[in-house]
Amino acid sequence: MVKIGLFGLGTVGSGVAQILHDSANQIQQEYDQTPIIKQVVVRNVEKYRQQLPDWADFGLSNQPDDILTDPEIDVVIETMGTIDAAEAIIRQALEADKSVITANKDLMALRGPALIKLAQEHGQALYYEAAVAGGIPILNTLSTSFAADQVTGVAGIINGTSNFILTQMTDLANMDFSYERALKLAQEKGFAESDPTNDVDGLDAAYKLMILADFAFGVQPKMDQVSLTGIRQVTNEQMKEIHLISQLPGLKSSKSGYQLKLLGLARLVEGQNAISLEVAPYLVSQELSLAAIRNENNAVLIESRFGDQTTLAGPGAGQLPTANAVVADLMRYLDYRNTPLLGKPFNRKRSDLGVVTAGEYAQVARFLTFELANNDVNRQQLLTALADNQIELVGQDEILNSSDQVLRFYVHTQPITATQVGALKAELETHLQIQLKSEYKIFNA
Repeated sequence: MVKIGLFGLGTVGSGVAQILHDSANQIQQEYDQTPIIKQVVVRNVEKYRQQLPDWADFGLSNQPDDILTDPEIDVVIETMGTIDAAEAIIRQALEADKSVITANKDLMALRGPALIKLAQEHGQALYYEAAVAGGIPILNTLSTSFAADQVTGVAGIINGTSNFILTQMTDLANMDFSYERALKLAQEKGFAESDPTNDVDGLDAAYKLMILADFAFGVQPKMDQVSLTGIRQVTNEQMKEIHLISQLPGLKSSKSGYQLKLLGLARLVEGQNAISLEVAPYLVSQELSLAAIRNENNAVLIESRFGDQTTLAGPGAGQLPTANAVVADLMRYLDYRNTPLLGKPFNRKRSDLGVVTAGEYAQVARFLTFELANNDVNRQQLLTALADNQIELVGQDEILNSSDQVLRFYVHTQPITATQVGALKAELETHLQIQLKSEYKIFNA
């Protein structure tokens, strides 16, 4: 019998307890062991005592030592979702020679390496599959199925809140459905917090991307090495323009259209012994599997030397999908318990790759929209400025507003850097009467 100490009985913690209860016979048959929750620690004992199901026979308290100093407890599951308090508990558990399972992405992204080292020193497991993409087993896949492969890129829709908002804004673009209305709908349906900052500003996706970069490339990046752009600035007008772009024949764009997605991208940079990390809105062709990921769902596309492209998709959050990922880690613990494998790190990949700035090094194709007076001189000035900044074009098209004779000029570029776009914009604003009105990055798998 394996005895568990559970910190937290909220959405994920209660889901873990439910799965272990409902699947007890199945686990016993497959693993010849019965994991049971002996003790749960929460902040508000009375609140959770009133919510306990009839079958709950574990202890309930607000004292961490009821778990940490209990010699009968073999493994600690942490689902509290804080950083400082969770780190202290995990450290004490590992130092007490207890293995740990956590769903805490913020903690593992920011302070994971030190905790992983501590787990190794004590010969204990530290598993955290549920920290990234909820119910999608992406970390275990990267650590096992790609162990002998060379990953060249990872692209993920790894925040359900932002994906829900962008899906609604796309579907209802013709109804002038704004970002604010989509956010309100997400909050009403429980897909967004009352303070959505971490989700809509890309911080949540950045934490997950940092963990993915470790498993894909053996790199432990810092938060300030992730180029970060959220979705607050996305407008209904842009959603309509994205639809228009696919209709302009001169742009040579995807005829099936595009979906705007907040992507987390980690990629090898050509000519550099390094990767770049970015979270930003990208246009994804409807021909790619990522474009079909709607609402709160998540997906991760892995590009590799031998496997070409592999996409995993599923629920990125929710009580039971996330709890199921926690329980999957517990099953891994049962497999490795009392073997030398228990003390091996969850992720064994290590490399000497550095991290470079995405804006300076990442080459990305783009659609750029300009406004200028309708005459041949301005057209030529724009084309010359593009050439001066070494921006080569795939295609171009234009639409004239007959009421004010303002020309909207669209270009589809070859892959270029953000630095090149910035230099072009500065030149246009300083010397020419031409405005860069919008910029859309294009994801090309």
